[in-house]
Amino acid sequence: SSSDDSMILQYLSKQKNNMAVLLRQKRPIFLFGGREVIQQITDSFDYAKRMMGMEIMPTYDFIAIAERMDESLAVLSLLLDLKAGDVVMMKDKPKSQGSWSLKSHAARPQCFFIPKTNISDTVRSYLSKDFVRGNADYLLYETAQKSLDKTIESLGKQRVQDRVDEIRQLETLIAKSCRNQVFYPCSDTGKLQLRRSRRDCYHKDFGCGQRCVNSVLNDIEQE
Repeated sequence: SSSDDSMILQYLSKQKNNMAVLLRQKRPIFLFGGREVIQQITDSFDYAKRMMGMEIMPTYDFIAIAERMDESLAVLSLLLDLKAGDVVMMKDKPKSQGSWSLKSHAARPQCFFIPKTNISDTVRSYLSKDFVRGNADYLLYETAQKSLDKTIESLGKQRVQDRVDEIRQLETLIAKSCRNQVFYPCSDTGKLQLRRSRRDCYHKDFGCGQRCVNSVLNDIEQE
């Protein structure tokens, strides 16, 4: 409906430059004006571009890209001299009709359902035009992409691809072995199961399935 679209557009408009501001905030020490810089990044795209090269990108040793996560993990493991198993993870099974998630910031933890969304033409148009215009997050994304590509070239494309293949093989094995042994804070029916998930997840609903993943990796090492 038009009212739903209006609420979505209002929310999205507040998310422009969000990641650039977030990465700037996460710095342990604020330089060049402290917190005032955060507002300037939001208010001025030109200022955001300058800060991207002056401070945001040089601050971080590594930035992973969600759409290229296997490559990102492969590069990270090679840079830190880690094994493929040290960075492999249990991937969530795609939810075609939505999924249950943990609302941990409430007074009492509770599960809530996230339905699969259908993007209207109005919202789709906004995302492809107005949301992109003056949004430093897209500049950050492009910069991170180029940085990852350069790192892959320096490490050797075939070497990185071999590690990507190794990671994917492990992920396939883990998915097959652990799919029914993962306990999230919220079950598939929306039931809260924190006692189980605390033993199975690293933090809240992050890194769930780690016990089974570690068991599979240990079995591989002993073979």
